[in-house]
Amino acid sequence: MFLATTALTEFWDKDRELLYLGMWCLPREKMAQWTGARGKIMESPWNESGRSDLLTRQCAEDVPERLVDFLGAALNDMLGISRSPKYWRILLRPWALAHVAVVADHWLHLDAAFRHNPGLETMGLDPQDFIVPRNTNDHHYRLLKDSYHLQLYSEIMTAMGRQFPVARLPAGEEKDLMPRPQRGVKGALREVVLGAARGLRSWEFSKAYFGGLGLEGKDGWSLVKNSKGKLWPVGEQLPANLNFAPEPARRARLSNFPAHGEVEKLIARTLPTHFPTLFLEGYHRWREHVLSRWPRAPQRLLVGRGLLHDEYLKMLVAEGVERNGRVAVCQDDGDGLQAPTTGEKHERSVADQYWTWGWTEEASAGARLKPMPDPRRVSSPAPRGAGAQETLLLGTSLPRYPYSAGFDRMPLWHRFYDYLKQRERFVGLLPQWVRDAMSLQINAPDFGWGHKERMKARFPGVRFEGKPWQERLDGFKLVVIDHPLQSPLQALSSNVPTLLFWDPNLWPSRPAAKPALEALRVGGMLHDTVEAAAAQAAWILKDPMKWWRSENVQQSRAEFCKIYAKSDPNWAKLWIKAAQEI
Repeated sequence: MFLATTALTEFWDKDRELLYLGMWCLPREKMAQWTGARGKIMESPWNESGRSDLLTRQCAEDVPERLVDFLGAALNDMLGISRSPKYWRILLRPWALAHVAVVADHWLHLDAAFRHNPGLETMGLDPQDFIVPRNTNDHHYRLLKDSYHLQLYSEIMTAMGRQFPVARLPAGEEKDLMPRPQRGVKGALREVVLGAARGLRSWEFSKAYFGGLGLEGKDGWSLVKNSKGKLWPVGEQLPANLNFAPEPARRARLSNFPAHGEVEKLIARTLPTHFPTLFLEGYHRWREHVLSRWPRAPQRLLVGRGLLHDEYLKMLVAEGVERNGRVAVCQDDGDGLQAPTTGEKHERSVADQYWTWGWTEEASAGARLKPMPDPRRVSSPAPRGAGAQETLLLGTSLPRYPYSAGFDRMPLWHRFYDYLKQRERFVGLLPQWVRDAMSLQINAPDFGWGHKERMKARFPGVRFEGKPWQERLDGFKLVVIDHPLQSPLQALSSNVPTLLFWDPNLWPSRPAAKPALEALRVGGMLHDTVEAAAAQAAWILKDPMKWWRSENVQQSRAEFCKIYAKSDPNWAKLWIKAAQEI
C-alpha cells in the first residue's frame, strides 16, 4: 500500500492501492486528478482516546511556552541583547503555537499510519525544495500550501528513521501567497499620509495609538476625528522586500531545545528549517525599521488580531511593553461564544486589558476584561426582513490541514467533514418549497472543500449568494447559521429573523456563555441537532415575522446582544476615553 500524505498527486503511486492520510488529500478542485484511484481514507488518530488527549494538553500550552522561553534566551545570546521573557512571548508565541500544533498533528497521523500499516511506502520532498518561512504571516500562508505540508511530513518521516524516495516539486507549484502592498495612486496617497503621521509623532501630540483592529475606514476616522488626533492609527506595516537568507550555522543551535518525548524532539529537529528568518537573521533590521519611525515607543496601544501576525505591530507592542508601556487587545470578531482559542489566551496573557463585546468571566490571571461596544454592531430596534422572500443559509470553512494555526476549533477541525455532512442533512430535511427559496453563502475561503460543488451535486436547485449578506439584510425573511462564530452576532444585532444550529460536540462553548446560549434555545432560536433546526425552519417560514416579533424571541435576542454583541451610537467617544486610560 502507498501512503498519500498531501494532495500533490505527483507524489502518489496511482498504480497501487492508496492510503490517504486524511481528507485534505482529496480537495474537490483536484477531483479530476484523483478520481479513479484505488484507495481509502485513514481513520483520524485524533479519535483515539488517551494519547491524542495527552498530546493536546501538552502541545496547546506547555510545549509552546517552554519553546518560547528557550528561543528567547537563545536569541538574547546569539544577537547580543537582553530582552525580557514577555518581550519574546509577544514576538514569537503566535508562530510557536502554530508550529508546535502542526508538528504534533503530523506526527500523530504518520505514527498511526505506520503502526497500523507496517509495509507502507511513500514519496517525500527533495530537501532542495525545502523553504524557511520569512515571518509569522508567511508561515501562516505556507500552511495553506500542500508543498509546505509535504516538506513537514518528509522531515518528520526522516526524523522517525524512515527513508523513502524523494522528488522535486513540479514547476510552478510553489507560489508566493503573501499579499502585496498597495501600489499606484492609492499607494502613493497612503505613503503621504503615513509620512505626515510620522511627523506628528515627533511632537508626541497623540496620547494613544491603535492598529490591527480590522476596522472599516470610516470607523478608524471616527476615532481620529472625535479624539481630535489624540488617538491615532499606527497605519504601517513592514515592507514586503524585508527578506533575509537563512544562515544554517547559526540555526543549528536552535535544535538544542531541551525536548522531552518524541514530539518535542521532532519540534527541536524542525526548528532550523521552520523558524522564521525575521526572528533571527532579520531581527536587528526589523527592530531598526520600526523604531526609526517612532521617536519613542508608544506608551498606550490598542490593538486587535494583528497582534498575532502583524510583525510591525508586534515589534511596536513588544518595545512599548519593554519600556513599561501598556496595551489593550480587542477580542477577535469570532471569539466570545466558543471555547477560548490559543490566540485569545495568548493575547490575554500579554495585555493589560482585554476588550470584549459585552461579556465577562472570571479571569485568574492575565489581562483585565473590559466590556466595550463593538463599532461593527449597529443595533436595530425594529425587526428587519418584512416582505422578503428569500431564505439564506450561512456556512463557514476551515483550512484543509487540521490544527495548522494552533489547537483551536477542537474537535471540529479534524471532524470538519462531519460538519459538512450535517449542513447537507439539514438542507435535505427541509420541504421542497423551502429549498426552492433558499440560497447559500460561505463566509470564508473555500480552502479546497468545494462547498458549492458539494451542495450542487446533491441539491441542484440551491442558489449561491454572491453579494456579501450583510449588504442585503432587508432581503432575507430568515437567515440560518450553522456555526457560532461572528455571523450569529451580526445577524442578531441587526434584528434580522435568525435561526441558529450547530452540534455542541463539534463546537464546544465557553463556560461563561452557556446561560446566554440556553436562553436562545428557550427562545427557539438555537438548536443542537439538524433535525430540530429543519423542523423549526419549516414552521417559522410559514410566518417568519410573527415568530420574530414575538415578545419571547425579541427579549431573548436583546438580552443576548447586550452581552455578546454590545453596541452604542457613542462607541467612538467611549473607546477614546478608555484608550487614553489603558
